[in-house]
Amino acid sequence: MTSKFYVWRSRHSDKRLVGGLDESIVDKHDHEDLASVIDYGSESRNARAKVGVEVGLDLERLATIFPDRIPDLILDLAEIAAVTFAIDKSVNRAVDVSGNPEIDRVNTRNINIQVPVLSKKLATEEAESIVSEIVSHATRDIIDFDFIHHPPKSPTIIPPSGDQSKQAVSLLSDGIDSTAGVFYNEKRDIDSKYVTLKYTNGVVPTVNEVSNELVIDPHVFRINLNRGGEFTEFSRGFLHFTYGLIAAIASGASKVQSFENGVAARFLILQDGWMTTRTVSPFLIGHFNTFTDRVLDQQIEFTNPFEHLTKTDILNIIPESHTGIVKKTVSCPHSSNYNFADQSNCNICIPCILRTIGILNSHHDIFIDEMGVCNSFTTADFTSFEFPPNGQVHKTFGKAARKNDEANSPSAYLDGMAEIAYFSRLILTEDKATVRSEYPSMYPDEVYEQHKRFAQYFNTAMRELQDRNPTTDAITVDTTRLAPESS
Repeated sequence: MTSKFYVWRSRHSDKRLVGGLDESIVDKHDHEDLASVIDYGSESRNARAKVGVEVGLDLERLATIFPDRIPDLILDLAEIAAVTFAIDKSVNRAVDVSGNPEIDRVNTRNINIQVPVLSKKLATEEAESIVSEIVSHATRDIIDFDFIHHPPKSPTIIPPSGDQSKQAVSLLSDGIDSTAGVFYNEKRDIDSKYVTLKYTNGVVPTVNEVSNELVIDPHVFRINLNRGGEFTEFSRGFLHFTYGLIAAIASGASKVQSFENGVAARFLILQDGWMTTRTVSPFLIGHFNTFTDRVLDQQIEFTNPFEHLTKTDILNIIPESHTGIVKKTVSCPHSSNYNFADQSNCNICIPCILRTIGILNSHHDIFIDEMGVCNSFTTADFTSFEFPPNGQVHKTFGKAARKNDEANSPSAYLDGMAEIAYFSRLILTEDKATVRSEYPSMYPDEVYEQHKRFAQYFNTAMRELQDRNPTTDAITVDTTRLAPESS
């Protein structure tokens, strides 16, 4: 079944259109649901229209980075990205991973989104196709965009070169990877503008702490969204990249940097953690570069400087003197379920597993019990792959405000650990040919070596925890058994 949405643009956009998009025009659409963009903080449109999905966008804040008027194309992109995220959150996947995972994973959503646009550049088959592919990849769904051109009264185009004030735009969240990106830029003398988004409950409090300590001043785009029934947030990659692009156009920067470790970005081995987002996958970056080049005709390159690094490699970019910052970072997208006030990591999801493995192998001295709300690594029985029925993990999960078995739960943690342990044993004890016969995605040597390094870090971390949890011996290998180096 296809969910069909017609997007009712913001009043700011309506005013630019010849005749505007009043209720009579909106009512003529042939889609089942309305998705409305409103100005941040303004009254809801529900009083005058039956709007199924609504998202608030801070257009005043957006206007501050364009000296005269927000260009039509920028306004289009900003509203499309925001409303796509809202629609993604509203359409429930209706899956139950614990019931039948093989069926659940192919239960993709079909969503058609019809959007009136101001810019002719978007109202082409090529633009529709590329944006549809980008969002479909990010969300693991079939997303089809239909951009309908509505001529503005007086077109506003993008200035030729921006103000050329920055070399790059760097996307900043409250996680380890983007925090390390600040040190990456400093070491290479990259003059970067930092951009972050505050949406739903947002990450701004933690970003502010990190920013104050690192003496940077990120530009915050604000989106107001009432959370829908769907737990996943896969389209946030499209959302963040789009606003990074907007900031790059405004500042005249030639590249947008999105920092994420390559294991999470590629997501080649963690099938049981499929609810994790593919925010910075190489495919997404490649398609955004195609979009900027062929559709927008902008010389802006998207990159992930950490594509070939593991979480441990990235943590070691952050100096030991800043271990306090590492403790404040939040890698977990589920922290509000447990202790939102302190933004604690849950420690029972895939991102938290990667975080803990990374920290244990890094030069940062952080006690295992400080790494998250749940003491999963020290209390799990890795011989039977279960937690004590009345133990701390189950009790904590039972108190969670919003439960999500598919993404962060005792079962999600154990499934993820089992798959990582299996892969690590395989790549550490078998030759390349054997590994690649089971994981064909390991064929590029760079990817193979990165994942082997990750497996070594996992093995080392688990062996170091044996004093606290002797059952970790069941998921480690003798490090003297080196894998043959033949191809």
